[in-house]
Amino acid sequence: MSDWLGEILARAEEAPEAPALRVPGASVTSRADFLAECERVRATLVAAGIQSGEPVALFLPSGADLIRAFFAVASLSAIAVPLSPSLTPYELPELLALSEPQILVTQREVWERFESSVWLVHVRHVVFLDEAPQGEPPKGVRWSGLGQARSRLDSPAPDAIVGCHFTYKGLGAPLGALHRYRSYGIAADALAAPHPGRGAVLVVLPFHQVYGLVASVITPLTRGCCLVLPSRFNPRRFLELIVEEDARYLSLVPGLIPFLVSAARRKPELAAQVSRELVLTSGGTLLEAELGGQLEEALGVSVFQGYGLSETLPFTANDPARQRLGSLGWPIGSDYQVEVRDADGAPVPAGQAGEVWLKGPTLMVGYRRRPRETARFLREGWLQTGDLGHLDAEGCLHFLGRREPFTKIGGQMVDLLEVENVLQRHPAVAEACAFPQRGRGGQPELAAAVILAGRSGVRLGELFALARERLSPHKVPRRIKIYRAHYERFDAEF
Repeated sequence: MSDWLGEILARAEEAPEAPALRVPGASVTSRADFLAECERVRATLVAAGIQSGEPVALFLPSGADLIRAFFAVASLSAIAVPLSPSLTPYELPELLALSEPQILVTQREVWERFESSVWLVHVRHVVFLDEAPQGEPPKGVRWSGLGQARSRLDSPAPDAIVGCHFTYKGLGAPLGALHRYRSYGIAADALAAPHPGRGAVLVVLPFHQVYGLVASVITPLTRGCCLVLPSRFNPRRFLELIVEEDARYLSLVPGLIPFLVSAARRKPELAAQVSRELVLTSGGTLLEAELGGQLEEALGVSVFQGYGLSETLPFTANDPARQRLGSLGWPIGSDYQVEVRDADGAPVPAGQAGEVWLKGPTLMVGYRRRPRETARFLREGWLQTGDLGHLDAEGCLHFLGRREPFTKIGGQMVDLLEVENVLQRHPAVAEACAFPQRGRGGQPELAAAVILAGRSGVRLGELFALARERLSPHKVPRRIKIYRAHYERFDAEF
């Protein structure tokens, strides 16, 4: 199924009044109304002069507006570039300069927090999915609110590039992975096998990242499920939310699982109310076997770990048919290939460690405006991931770490070089080193160490303030260690 948008349209035609989106305690949107809202966004973009193949920045929080905008942009064969509002004013201009969007889609509240940064690049039109601000836009720029006109969604050509997802590879700068329209549908079809195909799908992950978008949004909508989108997600009420919504499918990152385990142990009577049909998937980073076993024991349902990158979309997974806790699972389709190779690029035998290489129908086209980096990581149809692992005798993939200086915190990519460069901006810092370490609950957290220049001094709070100013929250180190180094010139004879 490469035509995922066509499948969603067909579901709406079959049962237009069936629910598509629901906000707990608030509104329910039918499939017909959801598509009508997508059509309004599409018409507004057409009026703004969107062109096929043109990047469109979606500067929106995870929620219904981001889904509508992504679908509308894809249907126009343009390139959706999801950007999180948690970006700082220092990160946003770099991503906009790299993606070069002529049109930016946002909400008024988000816009007012970042207005000064947006104009560092050449955006010609800003589309607000609520009301446009009062007054006049800056010179040379137009803006508009969401119109009432509608433009029917059409499926683009299978090979049309419709998505650009930013990631990091330890190079100190972001990379925008470009994906074809059909790739999302192929991935959704592969992920649909363990999907219940009915009931509520609780969406708690941000879907600026590929995993959340494909697993929590596109796959369930093609299956005819209803997405439950909490307006505010409180991890401490996670178990209550699952029971209240009678959730049947849920995509997680390992960092959320301790909240479920703790709540289920405190309230076994509540855990007993969880549907036995609930399917839990985990991705973003490695789920340790011990934590997965704790969840299964406390909640009575299994969690299935998967693996993928912004460059590949979901690629391997465990599922109800075969499960190996602590592993990344098997390729999700017969066209997906996994190899572990040595430093020379030669495949190694089962059980031997090396770098993970991937090949399959959902690999990216390349990195936007980065031909050298594309050639470095994409070789003869294979992606050199930078991840270390091994395959066992049954072809199951096991994660061992990373070769390149990047990591994942809370399921989101962190470029360690980028963090180090920010800390080294402080005049008292000569060198900085960022690294992951085990935090509470065994989950990875970011730490850093700095060496001061000469006899300089710095307060720890200054370094944290600098990091918070320039880096998204998940990139800010939880701990920073300061080291002093005094170098004295001396002469000696031996």
